[in-house]
Amino acid sequence: MIIGIDKGHSTWDKSPCGAVGLLNESKENRQVGDKVIQKLRALGHIVIDCSCNSASSVNEQLAAIVNKANAQKLDLFLSLHLNAGGGTGAEIYTTNTSGAKEEAKKLIETYCKRTGFRNRGHKYKELYVIRHTNAPAMLLEMCFVDTESDFKRWNNLGVETIANVIVEGITGQIAIENKPVESTKPVESKPQVKEEGKLLKECKRHVLSYEAKGIYVQLAQAAMKILGLYTGPIDGSYGPAKGNGSFYQAVVNLNAKLGFKNDSNLGPACWEYILTK
Repeated sequence: MIIGIDKGHSTWDKSPCGAVGLLNESKENRQVGDKVIQKLRALGHIVIDCSCNSASSVNEQLAAIVNKANAQKLDLFLSLHLNAGGGTGAEIYTTNTSGAKEEAKKLIETYCKRTGFRNRGHKYKELYVIRHTNAPAMLLEMCFVDTESDFKRWNNLGVETIANVIVEGITGQIAIENKPVESTKPVESKPQVKEEGKLLKECKRHVLSYEAKGIYVQLAQAAMKILGLYTGPIDGSYGPAKGNGSFYQAVVNLNAKLGFKNDSNLGPACWEYILTK
């Protein structure tokens, strides 16, 4: 088979990168995707890496991925992603007219059976890369970056096992074990608003106030840091009120920038700015 693999979004230190939560989507996409490519090639398949590691916009990036895929006569195209928005499990997308419907059903069933992730099913959606790719195309959301149960299962399984399962789901063949791919230290990156807007919509429901803690504080800190609006640690803790690297003061300054004076709450307007700027 000639198979195209897209390791979704850019690298984690470039724009437009993937979602960031307990997991970093861009980093995990590449660690799994690199192994999937290696294992498929070891089984004798021709694999085209269709990934785009950096672009000036989401539209430019998506077009580059599709152009790479359509430059080859692929038998199958798979785009790897992680989901966001607080759900659990894995799901796979094709268009309603896709020639990859059966392959998608087989992959999601194998993936969830072998990994234990909740099977959210095969869904139809006109996502850009699967709509414009000439080959039968599918997009796999492997788990959620911002759900603790998915995060723990992902880490317990490890990228080697996850890659093996994906290869089995695509080909029906048992993957050959590879040596671990050497990884580099991730650079803190801005959370990517998913194509369907799930992350932004979910974040807008959470108004963060002083002394708040958790994943949404961490997401806000990461986004503000990449925009140069915050210089402190990405630790998921809203504080301190004063001093260098104060997240409290960074939020007050952001609100002032948006026309809300003396407001220390990070609300919908702030989320809109930091996740779409």
